[in-house]
Amino acid sequence: MGLKNIQNTFAQKKGTAFMPFLVAGYPDFETSVKITKILVENGADALEVGIPFSDPLADGPTIQAADVKAIENGMTPVKAFRLVKEIRKFSKVPIVIMCYANAITTFPGDFYKEAAKNGVDGVLVADVCLEEIKPFAQKAKINGLANVMIISPNTSLNRIKQIGKQSSGFLYVVSVMGVTGERKDAMKTAIALALRAKKATRLPTCIGFGISTPAQVKQLRSNHVDGAIVGSALIAKIRDKNYKALKVLAKQMNIEAKK
Repeated sequence: MGLKNIQNTFAQKKGTAFMPFLVAGYPDFETSVKITKILVENGADALEVGIPFSDPLADGPTIQAADVKAIENGMTPVKAFRLVKEIRKFSKVPIVIMCYANAITTFPGDFYKEAAKNGVDGVLVADVCLEEIKPFAQKAKINGLANVMIISPNTSLNRIKQIGKQSSGFLYVVSVMGVTGERKDAMKTAIALALRAKKATRLPTCIGFGISTPAQVKQLRSNHVDGAIVGSALIAKIRDKNYKALKVLAKQMNIEAKK
């Protein structure tokens, strides 16, 4: 497991990896487990699991609302690791934890050690920049985990190369400036950025922020992007308790990712 699990998944994948994003404990712990089963059974190649936070600066209204609900229902970083442990009972797909630095600095113990112990493969700290990432990257490496970092449309080529030196597993390519949410444009710019970053760092590149339709996933696959991270579109189905539609959307996205 750990970094090697992520590396093996990208080395063996066909087409583009379909990577759903979920908020841990949304709408509640038990339902989170059931939702994960649905996504894994319908083609998820990897999972990004967000630890809910009271001030999620990178997230739009759909994910923010999910964070609030999960926190109200008692979700914590400790319980998020328990959730991963439950997922590991039925799936070995790579799991990357997305969190903010607060979850790590206030954790009652060694965050990275507990992450590895419970089956996490990588950690993405959304609000820590290149200049401050070194201690986080070192802890990830010590515990055999990937240190996933973000690049955006205004990240220079030189900075991409520097970020690549501190990153492992894959690079998270933000499709637009702003927060998460469903969008219908910006794919052309994001794809160009992903392919440029892949050449500069040799790391797989996964695009997130705004991937909401099977057609967008098809566009990524057609342009040889390594992964499609889908969050708000799936969480909206969970919010509406429309699990049949969730299953259909996941299946359609996976089909387009693998054609």
